[in-house]
Amino acid sequence: MLLSNNISFNFIFSNHRTFSAVIFGAMSLGQATSFAPNYQKGAAAAGHIKKLINSLPKIDAYSEEGEKPVSESDCAVLCS
Repeated sequence: MLLSNNISFNFIFSNHRTFSAVIFGAMSLGQATSFAPNYQKGAAAAGHIKKLINSLPKIDAYSEEGEKPVSESDCAVLCS
């Protein structure tokens, strides 16, 4: 077609660029979507960490109330 002057070189080159851009975009989209499950897991993990950081503990470590060990042997049983 190019030799018989039915089509110009610029037309072929511009279509080649368009075709290459579409193919490259499709390949990039395919690679990006392959990371979607990892993104979902990461977002869920970040939500769990945020919830853990913002939660209040059930036990107040600085409180003087509650039971205390009587001897060191009691402490070993409670602490281990």
